[in-house]
Amino acid sequence: NAEANAVERRRTDRIEEIGKLLDSVRQEIISSSSALQDCKAPQKNAPASARSESYFEDSRSLLISCQKQQALMEELSLLNRGSPVLVPPMRGEPLRARFRLNGIRLALKPEAPYSQTGGFAIVGQGSVGTSTPYDSPVGGRRPVKYHLIAILKCVGEGRIYHTDTITLMRVCDLPVGYARAAPLIDLPANIEFMRVLYRDWVTFKLSTTRV
Repeated sequence: NAEANAVERRRTDRIEEIGKLLDSVRQEIISSSSALQDCKAPQKNAPASARSESYFEDSRSLLISCQKQQALMEELSLLNRGSPVLVPPMRGEPLRARFRLNGIRLALKPEAPYSQTGGFAIVGQGSVGTSTPYDSPVGGRRPVKYHLIAILKCVGEGRIYHTDTITLMRVCDLPVGYARAAPLIDLPANIEFMRVLYRDWVTFKLSTTRV
């Protein structure tokens, strides 16, 4: 089969290319690690601010190189198993890729006008029925709780995925000093889409339930 042979040849070429890229990334990691060691060594002539800035940049370079290495090794592992997901396509073939989602970060705006009692605090995580420490009225008012859940739909796979649920309460409905307003929330997720085509897309919807 000529088509299968062409795919296999491109897979082999990509494996060789990844090997060269990994060698280059390893050199970057060694270089960044050496630079970090030099930053830690006492230097009388260099001001503290310059050493701090250099340490930040070297740490950033090391982190990026390590992430590159991890991504390349994951791709290499897939290709070695014979998976066609990441085989570079020929001209005219649909692009395929993997999409992995580990979490969704949402920013929370404080209630206007902003004050120390404004905003929302995270008081629970899990199912919608999560119990909170203050379900009874506080100061004569019934607390207002919100359950947030993110819904993802991948058109290519035709499936809907749900992330974890977070329970929020208004800070003004909690006892003074109990919690601070959260600037953001992270909805944990462990979702992986395989063989996503370039013409497919993933839609995002945030569902809010007031209790």
